[in-house]
Amino acid sequence: MVEAEDELALSSRDRKIRRVARMILAAGGSAENLPLDAVMAAYSVSQTTASEYRTAAAEVLAHGYTPVS
Repeated sequence: MVEAEDELALSSRDRKIRRVARMILAAGGSAENLPLDAVMAAYSVSQTTASEYRTAAAEVLAHGYTPVS
């Protein structure tokens, strides 16, 4: 996965959003199932930033993002 993201030259923020997207999938596929606390703890960010990451990750998933194994 990391190698594929390297090839896409994703920004640090975009990488975090994709990681949050994977967290959403692991939590059952719905952003509401992933607590903001989990995002806050994983990235040491504020609640506002965690919410922004989770929202952006849900949008990425809605647009067809699927992690590469």
